[in-house]
Amino acid sequence: DPNAKIFIKFSGRPVLEYLVKFCSLEICVEAFSENVQLDIAVLAPKETQSEVFSFLPASLSPPRLGEMVFLSGFSDDLSLPFNLDKIAKKDFPGMQDFLSAMQSGYIADMMGPMTKRAVVGNHVRIHASNSAQAITADFSLFYMDNGVNSGASGGPIVNEGGEAIGVISQRAVTSASQSSAPGLKVPSGATIGLSLEPIETVRQIIARRASTKL
Repeated sequence: DPNAKIFIKFSGRPVLEYLVKFCSLEICVEAFSENVQLDIAVLAPKETQSEVFSFLPASLSPPRLGEMVFLSGFSDDLSLPFNLDKIAKKDFPGMQDFLSAMQSGYIADMMGPMTKRAVVGNHVRIHASNSAQAITADFSLFYMDNGVNSGASGGPIVNEGGEAIGVISQRAVTSASQSSAPGLKVPSGATIGLSLEPIETVRQIIARRASTKL
């Protein structure tokens, strides 16, 4: 949505509005009925900032098979610790506002992100190119042996050196077919990650756009 507003809050800093500089890299393959969409976005502050922000160093080198990594994302929990939302006195001053906020997604804010450890158990290389525009995309899809909730999608995948090497793409699913539900699928307990290599493709596209404006 081009009209959507994005606000980001860093610890100890005021809320800043960000603009989407690039959103989603799509790969069109004639043999596919739909484009393959890579969930990579580039955001920039609406107003130039002079301060140095905290950041994770990024590496375009994909993880190796058997490598230990860390996954981080919002837990997507449905209830608060100790069932606080259930034992709270509904008639206590301000409590209704608190409970309403919980229904609006603030549970995730209160719970904070969840970080898990995983091992890369499968690794697939993908190559796509557009010879007419001289643009290529080389990247990795990899499976990790720990599950995450849907709210973790887009969260960072970090190696033991503290470098961001990918983003969480989706939960892996498997069949749980039974007579009453032959098409039933459930999370397999693994997570699919996307390496950060498409960032190089994004750079190519942004540079090409900039050159056409000159």
